[in-house]
Amino acid sequence: MEFQGCIQSNGYSRATVERKTDYGHRHIYRLTKGEIPDGMDVCHVCDNRRCINPNHLFLGSRQENMADAVRKGRHAHGSTLPHTKLTEFLKGEIADLARQGVQYKDIAAKFGICRQHAGQIAIKNGVRRNGIS
Repeated sequence: MEFQGCIQSNGYSRATVERKTDYGHRHIYRLTKGEIPDGMDVCHVCDNRRCINPNHLFLGSRQENMADAVRKGRHAHGSTLPHTKLTEFLKGEIADLARQGVQYKDIAAKFGICRQHAGQIAIKNGVRRNGIS
């Protein structure tokens, strides 16, 4: 059962009931199962952010919720993060330029990142300062 109202850009539903706005699945949990203890997430068995089926909702700590996401392969990491500028391919290009001896500040300018980030990417790819591996 999917929420038919407002869906935010993060995929979760939002509802306003009695002048209080909250996520739709949290509201349904409260209506059907009771209060949500402080610090607890309302998790989805089905991994569908729009789902408001009370039978699909359960309580879990943030740590348990994140571990569930990792276990199911639905967590964003690396170049899949929404704010990521660089793909894995571009990180490889950065490492290649560093191996060729191009200075980190010049690599950073080319890719629109800071010098430190260029250096971190190069080091993670086995390149040390001055292109020495």
